[in-house]
Amino acid sequence: MDNVVIEESKLAGHYDSVSNVQFQLGCMLIERMRIREGGAVLDVGCGTGRLALYLSKIVKSSGNVVGIDPSIHRIDIANNKLKNRMLQNVCFKVGSAETLKSFPESAFDDACYSSVFHWINDKKAVLKETYRVLNKGGKIGITTINRDNLHSFRAVMIEVLGKPPYAEYAKKGEGRSYPATMKELETLLAKVGFCEITVDCLIKKRHYDSPQKLIDFYEASSFGNFMRSVPEDLQANARCDIKKELERRRTPSGIELTSNIIFATAKKM
Repeated sequence: MDNVVIEESKLAGHYDSVSNVQFQLGCMLIERMRIREGGAVLDVGCGTGRLALYLSKIVKSSGNVVGIDPSIHRIDIANNKLKNRMLQNVCFKVGSAETLKSFPESAFDDACYSSVFHWINDKKAVLKETYRVLNKGGKIGITTINRDNLHSFRAVMIEVLGKPPYAEYAKKGEGRSYPATMKELETLLAKVGFCEITVDCLIKKRHYDSPQKLIDFYEASSFGNFMRSVPEDLQANARCDIKKELERRRTPSGIELTSNIIFATAKKM
C-alpha cells in the first residue's frame, strides 16, 4: 500500500465526505462477519475512521477497535473525530497491511479489509500476517474489486487511456491497484490456512448527475493515484475524453456505474 502516500490533505478531506459507498459496503461486511460485543477488531485501511467508529458501537466498552491507514492525512481526520467523543475503545494509527509486525500474535478476534484489498500487491504475505495476529477462530473479512468483472468506470478508464496519446504511459489506466478474481482470493485464503471460506460477488448499480461527480469520487477514493501515470500535460485532455465516454453511457437516471464487489470471509483454524 506504499502507493497511497502521495495523497494530499485536501483529497483526504474530500474522501471523508464522499465515501458513503465504501462505508455501506463495510457495514455489510461487518454483518456477514458477525462481529460481536467484546471483540478486538483490526480495521486495515481504515481511511478517515467511519467504519472503525461504527465498529466501536458494536464491540462496546468491553471490546476495542484499532484502525490503521498509510495516509497520515486520513488518520489525522480520524483522530480529530475522537476529540469530541468520549470513546476509550478505539484508536487510529498510521500503518498498512504490510506492517502488522507491530502487533503481537493472536492480538485480534477479527480483521477487516473494507475496500482496500485491491491496493495490496503481495496479498499472500499480508494474509499470512493477518493470520498471525488473529486469535484461534478469529475471522477475516474482505471487500474488493473483482478482476473478472471490472466495474464500468474502471472499464472506461482502461478503454480511454489505452488509446494514443495515453497508451504508452497508462497501463490498465487506474493507478497502482491490484484487483484479484474470486477464485484467486479463495485459493490464497486456503493456502494461508484459513477455513470456512466464503467468497461471493455483489453487483450494485449507482447513478451520478455528471461525469465530474463520478471522477471526483474516484479521484478521492484512489489516494491520488487517479491517472498517476499520465503526464501532467496530457491529464486535462484525458479527463475531457473520459467525461465524453461517460456521457455516452448516460441513462434517464443519470450516468450509471455498475460495480462488481467481492465479499470474502474466513476463519483461522
